[in-house]
Amino acid sequence: MTENDKNPAGDQTPRVSGFTNMIEVQFQKGSGMELDPATDGPCAFRSEADAVSINDLNNFIREHGCSNAERIFEDSSDEIADAAVPSMDEIDVDAPDLSGIYVLHFPEDRNVHAIAKGLRDFQGVKHAAALPLTKFASRLPPQTPTDELLFPARDNSRDFQWYINRCKVDEAWKLGYTGKGVVIADLDSGFQTDHPDLKDRFNLKRAFNTVTGNEQISKSGDNLDHGTAVAGQAGAAADDSGMVGIAHHAELWPIEVGPSVPEAPDPLVDPRAWAKAIMQVIKFIRTEKRRVVVSIEGQTFGNGNVTQMVMIREAVLSAIAHGAVVCVAAGNGDHEVNEADCDNFPDPCHGEIFKPVGITVGATDIKDLPYKGDSKGEGTNFGDAVVVSAPGDPKNDLTCSANLASPYTSVFGGTSGATAKVAGAIALMLQANPQLKHAHVEQIFRKTGTPVTSKPLGRLLNCEEAVLMAEKLSGGSLEPIAAD
Repeated sequence: MTENDKNPAGDQTPRVSGFTNMIEVQFQKGSGMELDPATDGPCAFRSEADAVSINDLNNFIREHGCSNAERIFEDSSDEIADAAVPSMDEIDVDAPDLSGIYVLHFPEDRNVHAIAKGLRDFQGVKHAAALPLTKFASRLPPQTPTDELLFPARDNSRDFQWYINRCKVDEAWKLGYTGKGVVIADLDSGFQTDHPDLKDRFNLKRAFNTVTGNEQISKSGDNLDHGTAVAGQAGAAADDSGMVGIAHHAELWPIEVGPSVPEAPDPLVDPRAWAKAIMQVIKFIRTEKRRVVVSIEGQTFGNGNVTQMVMIREAVLSAIAHGAVVCVAAGNGDHEVNEADCDNFPDPCHGEIFKPVGITVGATDIKDLPYKGDSKGEGTNFGDAVVVSAPGDPKNDLTCSANLASPYTSVFGGTSGATAKVAGAIALMLQANPQLKHAHVEQIFRKTGTPVTSKPLGRLLNCEEAVLMAEKLSGGSLEPIAAD
């Protein structure tokens, strides 16, 4: 028997760096695809639809060495649809069908990109793609000690929280909006829960760790910086010391998306962890009577938008169907936000086009220009799918540090920092009008603020205009906002 006979597709090629050895598959709605427990093999499906023949599909994935097939979501679409959202009017977004999403595992020496391409040709398969690794949407450089951190600055030397004034957050505060009564669920790397500006801000009964599967989040280690920085900009306490967060009266839920693939300089994260985290937040939402903002602070290994993965995209849509407003970092790949990761990263390449979901957030610098990193190919992703932009300047943005000996830093940004600020702004908007739906929040962002013209990045966040427009909808009319 020749090597080609053993491996008909010639797929014994080491997987591309930045991708897992897994393929996510979404079956067509109505195909009735599910794992077949009657077979001895680890990767076998059956279909309730007579029109769908799966013998060839099962043979194909077995021939390529599939070692495991797992269903990603426990909840059925019926359970999602039946869940009550007691805090607002009926949601006008249908819950997606989560039953047909699976992940197939293959040996490390197989070319999962080629296998995924072959899977797309089978009847009943809606989507198949190799799963990229993920990471957090910026990396915190070494801490920079700073003085006089409050907004406004106590002297004229430097306003460390310049973004407060730039985005008219202080004007929104003057209108009485601080995020009170609203929740921000931050899906992130980890959190320094003992930070002086954050220790009383987290609801640890609503904490969750995707690694442990419970509320026991990490207390130490190298992965606390990013989540601590995001939580600081979104919701640090207004206590007349340190710094202040945009929504300093919102409740913070620390959702730790644990890195299971440590790799310097960035911890890499199994992409399934993001879907798990979102679904846990949905479980929390089912028992709540408050509005929840979900902030997804991740990007792919190639600095792309994480909603290119079907499991994450469908989980986001499920959260929206539960009444959440979900904001997602655009990613820092300096390319079109609707381009998926490609299989020859980091060489120049163009991935498949997809439709991002959620409030997609781009980043600007202190000059209101698109954020551009120091490394080649690093900068905010852009495109028409970007709903709103906010400051994310890693050379100028102040926030909290996980290092309690030096608890603040002025070097955190990218689309992570921008998304933190937008999440805080959404909390102010939902306080102004708790009946706002996700679509209304997007429409408000697309009609307020100043357009970013050098690249398609939507409009620069203006909190004052956003909460005023939110107020206008509180008179009982929640119809879509008319376009200009």
